[in-house]
Amino acid sequence: MRKQYKVKQFILKEDAQIVVDSETGTQHKIGRHDFLTLLELAKHSGQILSKAHLMEKGWPGKIVSDSSLTQSIRNIRNLIEDNGKNQLWLKTVAKVGYVLDSSIVEQLIDSSAASPDSTKIKPTSIPTKEELKGSNLFRFKYLYLNLLIILVTVSIKLYNEEYIRKPVLLSYPNLSYQHEYLSIYSDDFELSDKLASEILKMYRSSQSKPEKLFIMFTDESLSFSYIGSDGIVVNKVILNIKDLPFSYISARVVEELNNVEI
Repeated sequence: MRKQYKVKQFILKEDAQIVVDSETGTQHKIGRHDFLTLLELAKHSGQILSKAHLMEKGWPGKIVSDSSLTQSIRNIRNLIEDNGKNQLWLKTVAKVGYVLDSSIVEQLIDSSAASPDSTKIKPTSIPTKEELKGSNLFRFKYLYLNLLIILVTVSIKLYNEEYIRKPVLLSYPNLSYQHEYLSIYSDDFELSDKLASEILKMYRSSQSKPEKLFIMFTDESLSFSYIGSDGIVVNKVILNIKDLPFSYISARVVEELNNVEI
């Protein structure tokens, strides 16, 4: 029988590397490194795991810095409705590592591998208004994120076919930064933090800010999807940013966001 782990209401699907909300049935696709880190914490809940151990399990075969693990822990806390200040469930042990509270972790048996006699049918519950609101918000974010991914993929494909004629990388980066209305997808966590700092600084001095702002950048392109408070969506793709300095990329993004008509 295959073991699964449930953290609060989230069931970890190891094969697909996704989490499923057992209350709403909603699937949450989180970054691969975030998933592997959370899975390792769940397997050893109640135990203090060192940073080195978590980086080895969360980034197998790779050498990463502490900042990558710090960002991953931040994303996990966002998922389980925790934060670095209160540390209700995921606690930091100074100069050692992290520990996940065992009271929110449950070991399950995969129903697809269990015998018919061991399968239990749970009564169907009617979702509350809060659950429906949360589910609709996720679908809203998921829809526009997919639109952004499609837009970037098509743009890169057209650009490469016209000018470079080389294979297109159809994969997209993991979530590297998330705070309030801003989500950034990139494999460069350090660059994500710097870019987020510039964007948040800009909006602090602005009279308005977006309802949601998704930014994704790869080695060759940067794109964003701006969702205004009135529901208007603005998508923008900036191609050929390879080898450009961060100062230029940051200034270009801020300029484009300032030009968005609200």
